[in-house]
Amino acid sequence: ITGVHSSGSHTMTVSTRGAGGYKVYAFADHGLRHQDGVTIIPHTTCDAGTCTISTAQLWTNQSIPGFGYNMTGQDIPTDFTSSSYFRPFADESAVEAMQVVMSSDDLAIDNQATITYKAGIPGSQAAGSYATTVNFVAVPAY
Repeated sequence: ITGVHSSGSHTMTVSTRGAGGYKVYAFADHGLRHQDGVTIIPHTTCDAGTCTISTAQLWTNQSIPGFGYNMTGQDIPTDFTSSSYFRPFADESAVEAMQVVMSSDDLAIDNQATITYKAGIPGSQAAGSYATTVNFVAVPAY
């Protein structure tokens, strides 16, 4: 619906066996792509147009379209200062480097973080189904 952002979320739980910690990276295959294979809901630029794949910014304005994510919980990047701060995903199709969404230099036992996905569309957006794949890569440290 134009002017109304939609969202969904899931919780990730990380446990490590070694004391060296871990990193979890994320990236999207591409923006949200329409079933026609051409039309895209672009990655968000947030309210001020300044969020990046590595810097979350405020995104509360329902008239700003795009696709992005927020993190809450343990071991998340410090730029997610509230549930209103979002980033666009790193875009593999644009050759952007995957970004850390959870990390710790210490042992992790059931450390949890919730990722919230959000999408909004302009009035001119084509109706239909949109999809992308968001990939998560967990890397242990020793």
